[in-house]
Amino acid sequence: MTQVINILGLTDTSLDQLVGELALENGSTPEEATVQILREIQSGLIDVGLGAGFSSDGPVETYVTLSLSTRGRRAYNRRQRQAQVSVTKFEVLEALEAKRPQRIGDLVKATEKDRAVVQEALRDLREEGKVFSFKQTNSNFQVAWSTDPTNAEFDIELLAQEKIAAAVTEIIDAA
Repeated sequence: MTQVINILGLTDTSLDQLVGELALENGSTPEEATVQILREIQSGLIDVGLGAGFSSDGPVETYVTLSLSTRGRRAYNRRQRQAQVSVTKFEVLEALEAKRPQRIGDLVKATEKDRAVVQEALRDLREEGKVFSFKQTNSNFQVAWSTDPTNAEFDIELLAQEKIAAAVTEIIDAA
């Protein structure tokens, strides 16, 4: 069973079923789905394999297998990551609703997403002009993010007080 078939959730490797499933998934006609598959084969995203096998009845069965190429796997992973980033953007904006700037580590904890995904979401939001980054020192590790462009001050004392309050709350909850 090939990766393309697994990704689409198919149990059969027939090209007709693959075309039908792709057409249904994209809301297109079987002809358009066939053209899409052929374009992806031509661009190197899908590898085509031909094979022959013997059945118990005697005649030789030929079959075509389709699998994602290395380039196809990278493109698929890139699309999946972009989907994650678009969902994470909203979560990051919600986490940044606090008026003080936040470091990326705080946002990773608040969204419970992978650091790279949060970082990419922040970059996209910065390009859209929805968030702003501020360097606290010359180090790239001291960057704070905020939705307010005038809020460039990152209060270290306030952060320490918040951590102490969170620890006290955790101790009280545990008791």
